[in-house]
Amino acid sequence: MKLKPFGMLAGLVVLAALRTSAAEPGPREKIAAVTVEKRFAYDPKTSAALDVRWAGRDSIYLLRHRDGVTENRLTPGLPWIRSVLPGGNQIAKVQGQTSMALSRDVIASASVSSQFVWAKIPTSGSTTDAQIRRHDVSVSDFDFVGDDILLLGYAGYGDGMGGTFLWTGSLESNEDLQTSPGLEKASSGAEVERRGTFMGYLAGSLRALPNGDRVVFPGYDNEVRLVSSAGKEKAHWDLAQFGVAPGEKLTGVFTTDQKRFHGQATAFVQEWLSASSIVDDVLFVGKTPALIVRESNRAGSRWLLVLLETDRPRVFSIPVGPATGDARLRADGNQDGDIVILVGRRQSNSQSVEKQEVLVVSVPNLLPN
Repeated sequence: MKLKPFGMLAGLVVLAALRTSAAEPGPREKIAAVTVEKRFAYDPKTSAALDVRWAGRDSIYLLRHRDGVTENRLTPGLPWIRSVLPGGNQIAKVQGQTSMALSRDVIASASVSSQFVWAKIPTSGSTTDAQIRRHDVSVSDFDFVGDDILLLGYAGYGDGMGGTFLWTGSLESNEDLQTSPGLEKASSGAEVERRGTFMGYLAGSLRALPNGDRVVFPGYDNEVRLVSSAGKEKAHWDLAQFGVAPGEKLTGVFTTDQKRFHGQATAFVQEWLSASSIVDDVLFVGKTPALIVRESNRAGSRWLLVLLETDRPRVFSIPVGPATGDARLRADGNQDGDIVILVGRRQSNSQSVEKQEVLVVSVPNLLPN
């Protein structure tokens, strides 16, 4: 059965912000900071870096909007080691890519409109070619579970298949994606629209463990869920304690307003961010689920790392340097408890080439895996 992207929402470019209370904020609580082990300035040159993963102990993978994925050494300037996935500046038919994931031997990236680009990770040298596949589900985020992808996104409500927001399938197969358990289906087209609007553009995040467990922030409510591969909820966290709450319903912000959002920190974007607390990313630190939260009020913005430990979440501030008004932090944790953080952007186009920042941080007393 062929899926159709939700018509009005498939083309919209909406700032994915979750409004906090309109009450006047009080003084900010002082929070211990993560330990910054390394800090690097990065010049993206031709297109902004939007996502990051660990490549090894001393290197990372960076996804740039129009330049694919490169491996970069964790030394000053983040020097280029090799290309592991081409982008639109290398292959003309590749769209701007916004998220990436990797399995044991495959690396992939995706655009918001569900164009996937993937290749085997070379044992040495660079990759100049890649496979391209299109699925009919708009992408908020994705990850690998074994050889299959797990996708957070939305399709149309028609054909009895809409209202689903988690999907699974193969990049190498011509079969359509299949629904995956773990998020409740929307019960009406109006609810699909409401959720899709909040998921918006580059909103919603997920990350999976090799055993299939996944942590999911869908972007349309204030809960993060830890779900098993069978779809059973193992834990959930209410994010209201971190100022993240369902926002006002966005109306009238569809394709006609695209130029207001795309590729630049417009006044409208900055207005939303200055009044909002937003989940920028989810990740695992070891086997502990974690969040990157941008906490904003009239006093300004700061970023928090929230470790979703079973007994009680722990919160640390992330001391990032000056950032653009539409900055979005993406992060990846490794088994040693180290976290690499990219100060990326919530939107990008080929002109988004401001200097960026990458941090390697650690947290004290990380619970054993």
